[in-house]
Amino acid sequence: MKKRLLDLDDGVATFHYFDEATKKTIIQTSQDVEPLLDINQRKLNDSDKSWKGDFHHVASIPVIVWEQWWHELGSNPGLKENRQWLAAKLNSKDWCKLRTKEGRI
Repeated sequence: MKKRLLDLDDGVATFHYFDEATKKTIIQTSQDVEPLLDINQRKLNDSDKSWKGDFHHVASIPVIVWEQWWHELGSNPGLKENRQWLAAKLNSKDWCKLRTKEGRI
């Protein structure tokens, strides 16, 4: 199986390959998320613990994760009607490395 790089944009790589066994074309997307997670940890450590004010930067989500969530949900996680779903994801311990501010959303 020979993978071919189709695109590399902002650290997101898109590959194409043909699976001979299933006779299907596969498009695969990957991203090194470690740099973003390191930045998130620094922002979390430096963040103001107060929730006073109107706007707070609470998370940075890698593109590859956003795409995964979109696929899982079946629509854009950022839509108003998906707000509770997105908040639950970001409040989950499974996704805590995306957070840049402590507390519940």
